[in-house]
Amino acid sequence: MEASGKVKQLLDELAAVLAEMGALQEEGGVEDTEAGEESTEAKGMAEGDEEAEAPEEEVEAEKEKKIRCLCERAEKIRDKIKFYENVAAKELELRTVLDKATPASVAAVSPTTPAKEGRSVTQIYHNLPGAGRLRGFKGPNAEERAYRAGMFYKAQLFGDKDAARWCADHGVIDSRAMGEGVNSLGGVFVNEEILNEVIVLVEQYGVFAQNARNVNMQSDTLIVPRRVGGLTAYFVGENTAIPDSDASWDRVQLVAKKVAVSNRISSELLSDSVLNIGDYLTTETARALSILTDRVGFVGDGSGNDGGIVGVATKIADGNHGAGLVTAATGNTAATTLTIDDFVNTAARLPVYARARAAWYCSPAVFAASVQRLGLTNNGKLTGGNTASNLADAPEMRLLGYPVNFVHTMPSNLGVDPGKVQFLLGDLSLSTMYATRRGLQIKTSVDRYAELDQTLIVASMRMDAVTHDCGDATKAGPIVGLRTALS
Repeated sequence: MEASGKVKQLLDELAAVLAEMGALQEEGGVEDTEAGEESTEAKGMAEGDEEAEAPEEEVEAEKEKKIRCLCERAEKIRDKIKFYENVAAKELELRTVLDKATPASVAAVSPTTPAKEGRSVTQIYHNLPGAGRLRGFKGPNAEERAYRAGMFYKAQLFGDKDAARWCADHGVIDSRAMGEGVNSLGGVFVNEEILNEVIVLVEQYGVFAQNARNVNMQSDTLIVPRRVGGLTAYFVGENTAIPDSDASWDRVQLVAKKVAVSNRISSELLSDSVLNIGDYLTTETARALSILTDRVGFVGDGSGNDGGIVGVATKIADGNHGAGLVTAATGNTAATTLTIDDFVNTAARLPVYARARAAWYCSPAVFAASVQRLGLTNNGKLTGGNTASNLADAPEMRLLGYPVNFVHTMPSNLGVDPGKVQFLLGDLSLSTMYATRRGLQIKTSVDRYAELDQTLIVASMRMDAVTHDCGDATKAGPIVGLRTALS
């Protein structure tokens, strides 16, 4: 067993010894010998029963003997822990020397960080195979972050001992949590470092998670108070009672629901560059979760396939929120027939308090068939129409002064589609909550698709989304919608 694993075993053993010592002392402990003798003698004289002294003294002596033995055992364990900690430190020191002598070309197969004297960490990772072609990891130190993610996956999911040692040396996982084999039955929670990468990518690939109000659930159910009414001011005369008014509140309840994504990965990819493994697993997991979140958050119908979640576009058109729903002019039953007046009427419905962070939400196809068709991008005038200039320029993703967010899960049918919500406008953080119960958990199985030489990877998390404010029949809420004409 490696030194770090031996330390973990000894720490567990020491904890058991301390627990046993505590249990003995709770039973009565070891009293001071002289005090105990005086007490026993006094008790014997008082009761006139000297024969009772011997059994009590024997019990105390036996307890004292056991505790002395446990103390000696604990001291031996402590000395062993110090020894193996020194061994682990020396191993780390020697591996560091070995790393500095390893050429960068070995990075594709070596679990250690290849480095040469005089080369920075960024240069080292940048020269690894696969660097510069990353799909998900962007920005500063992208190659290093992808490499660390890849080593984490190899260590925790595929039981690679060398990768586990590297992760422990570089703070990716706790050395006391190093695994010994492939985790095919249980699962491991992605550590905070890798989880942050997944969260960033979910927001990058999706729209709902980055614009809704994000909350963390500490239990399976979360109840959040919501203000629905405020105080009222009145004109009052002299010596006139001031009418009472109260702020009103209700509750928004979120219930954690499990979502999962499965993926099969070939043995060829597993043997490929660590960079590719980290980039592939992180990116694909985040992409799948973001697509699901966008679908249920915007157009979920409340069915079991949508986890019982009702999306924003679905809720605003359910017949109970008419003040925030604009129906296009008669005859405008498709995205290709929407007019400038339809968009102006929609923007006019949005309350003032929701305009500071308001944005449009629609599919790219509907945006092109309506907004760009009318020439409303690139500072086009409200009179509509395209020119050679604005057709050649890159589109400006703004409409009537508000930014436009593309949601691929919203309607994209360009044919006749009466009564369908095509656009949303408003502040999603004021209308909707997105909650996560826990971090991302990943488990693997090498047996399910063994005949294909593939490994099954299942990633899961628990979340919920609730749209709690779309206004009502007389007052628009923080988000409003535009739907095509009914006929």
